[in-house]
Amino acid sequence: SKGRNVNQQSSAAHCRLVENIEQAMKERGMTSDAAFGRFVGVDQKTIWRIRHYQQSPTLETLEKIAIAFGGNVGAWLH
Repeated sequence: SKGRNVNQQSSAAHCRLVENIEQAMKERGMTSDAAFGRFVGVDQKTIWRIRHYQQSPTLETLEKIAIAFGGNVGAWLH
C-alpha cells in the first residue's frame, strides 16, 4: 500500500501492531488517533503515521502503548 516500506524487516510485526491498535480502539470506543494518543500519552500524529505505515514505532512508543493497556510490548507485536 502507499507509503509502506516493503524493505522494513519488521513489517509483519508492524502489521500486527496496527491490527492490535485498531482492535483496542474499537473495544474502547475510540474513534480517532487523537483519542488513542491521549490515552497512551503519544502524539496523535505519531499514532496516525504508525497506523498508515509512514513511521515505525519507537521502543518508547511501544512501551507507552503497552503500559497504558497493562500488557507488554511483545503482546502488541504478535
